[in-house]
Amino acid sequence: MITTLIVRHELPLVFVEYEEFRALISYIYPQFSPIARNTQMADILRLHTRESKRIKDFLSSFNGRMSLTTDLWTSVTTDSYISLTCHYIDTEWVLHKKLLKFCIMPPPHTGANICEIALNMLLDWGIEKKLFSITLDNAGANLCFIEHLKKSLVLKKALLCSGEFFHNRCCAHILNLIVQDGLKCIDEFVHFVRSSVAYVKASQARKVKFLECCKQLDIPSQKGLHGDVSTRWNSTYHMLDSAIVYQTAFQQLELVDKNFKVCPSNEDWKKIEHLCSFLKPFNDITELLSGSKYPTANLYFHNVWKIHLSLLKTINQGEDYVKKMAQEMKKKFDKYWDSYSIILAIAIVFDSRYKLIFVRYTFDKIYSLDSTAMEKFNLVKSTLARLFEEYRCMEITEEERGFQSHAIEDNTVGDVLDWEELSMYESSTTTVIQDKSELDLYLEEPRIKDPIKHYDVLAFWKSQGVKYRDLSRMARDVLAIPVSTVASELAFSARGRVIDKYRSKLLPTNAEALICLRDWMFGVDFRAEPVDDASDLANALGNVLSLDVSGDTNITVEPTQRSSNASTAANV
Repeated sequence: MITTLIVRHELPLVFVEYEEFRALISYIYPQFSPIARNTQMADILRLHTRESKRIKDFLSSFNGRMSLTTDLWTSVTTDSYISLTCHYIDTEWVLHKKLLKFCIMPPPHTGANICEIALNMLLDWGIEKKLFSITLDNAGANLCFIEHLKKSLVLKKALLCSGEFFHNRCCAHILNLIVQDGLKCIDEFVHFVRSSVAYVKASQARKVKFLECCKQLDIPSQKGLHGDVSTRWNSTYHMLDSAIVYQTAFQQLELVDKNFKVCPSNEDWKKIEHLCSFLKPFNDITELLSGSKYPTANLYFHNVWKIHLSLLKTINQGEDYVKKMAQEMKKKFDKYWDSYSIILAIAIVFDSRYKLIFVRYTFDKIYSLDSTAMEKFNLVKSTLARLFEEYRCMEITEEERGFQSHAIEDNTVGDVLDWEELSMYESSTTTVIQDKSELDLYLEEPRIKDPIKHYDVLAFWKSQGVKYRDLSRMARDVLAIPVSTVASELAFSARGRVIDKYRSKLLPTNAEALICLRDWMFGVDFRAEPVDDASDLANALGNVLSLDVSGDTNITVEPTQRSSNASTAANV
């Protein structure tokens, strides 16, 4: 129980030596024999070994395929660590995330070296032949890493379709790159807001004066002003959004404080409001696609299409200053998302609200005057059929034959669409299918035409396990693909607490045991609300969005000036 307490609540190991703790335990249980911190760490390591074996045995018997996310992190001692997280949907259609490894990453941080370390991890866990995809950010070393890893796995015939769907890019990172390019075009009037916020937050006297202005104008001050970070576009959005609430307070401050000379004009405020309206969907989509507690693969295609549509509409009809911004964003969009991802376009087919007709609908709507629309759709359709054929030829295990058909609760977020327009489009393009396979039968069935807000895609496929045995196995693997690396980034906040400036000499094996145990023992059920801890998600998104694409994917903090003995300061 003490081990569980320490792991779950991030207590220092020296906690077991606190005089008050020992007095409390002795009072409750006089026969208790006090333990030292070294004994406690040994207990944690034994528990880690036992849990590791249990998970490894499960993964070796798991008959589906898994998707991975991996990342690099730098501690306060400038030691680099690599993490490996796997994502899978079990036979009960529950989505799982497991932090498999968190270990030292020796230099150099080249693609080949990262590949060697990652392969050893996969071999150690025995999952090298059970992989479906891996999601990475755009760091330069990752391109080389994925090329080496893919070649190695293809040689072992471990990947489907020769690894065609193996590599996926982190959508949160790409969205950051897209919006950052656009923000450079409107920095002139954003600068006034940034300077105004910085002026107010620069001293306590200015904060008091600003609050007095809010009180005089009866403006609630609970929302607060937010500063921004240059490498995180969504922080700029939140800064602008919070400043709009206090527009009149800033104008009042300009009247009473002669030193405040950077207040935006009325025209600037109108532009800022328009800009926030333009950026809000991008922020909402970033948060939606950055979830790790619900399937995101089926949410990707629809939301990327919405971004594409928004950019085209703004370029054609927007105000000049926003139009210029959208044009720059469109250039970056075309670089990374021009063709969208084939496997993630397939993922939306397994959402019974959309199916294959939605893919054709979106391409026709975007490329109505482009002859490549049908080519893009046919590529998705043929790839879907080819991938299904591989699954159809696989053997079905007895465990998979025993799927139960009952629903589960989930809170996957759905999007509202012009359903009537899509239904009319569907009826005009429906064709008769001959020699029907499971895939054909599924596509021919009517879509769920109600825009269900909390649609549960996993519950649907759990109920269809007997009817579509081959197709449901394919759906299970595809829907487990994470479209961002936030799942790996969420663990960084824990790692920063484990190896902080007061525990900089913590042994890597001890740190790994503490971090992995907390993930394994107290991971939140994936049917929970999309965001249980807003601060953790914000920190994780911040880590993703602030990555430098020109080098290694490291999150670096300042070196410590103080350290302590590992045996006295280990803590999660």
